[in-house]
Amino acid sequence: MEVYEALHAAISDVVQSGSVTPNSRNAFFRAQEKSRFLFGDEIRSYLEQLRKEMVRHQLAEQQVKSEDEMKRAKAADVEAECFTRISNFYEEFPALIMPHVKMHQKAPPF
Repeated sequence: MEVYEALHAAISDVVQSGSVTPNSRNAFFRAQEKSRFLFGDEIRSYLEQLRKEMVRHQLAEQQVKSEDEMKRAKAADVEAECFTRISNFYEEFPALIMPHVKMHQKAPPF
């Protein structure tokens, strides 16, 4: 749960600000690194793809400031696409980790 909460906090920073800041990116990277030995290939792959989307979003944010109108328009589209994928974390990640966090044993009656 600690890793989930750290990932969630990093994504929340991005979604609330609309920007991938160095702090939110680094917080996500640290949480992703902690998750390496906890989850299987599917989750590692998902987090790696999400990391790439964060980097793409950050690059697009910089290109939106370009003076070239075509570059700005393309960068804005990339930025929006990445933001959507990043914000999908709230729906996708809980479904992926559910098998890993469910308690399979019932508590004994007292």
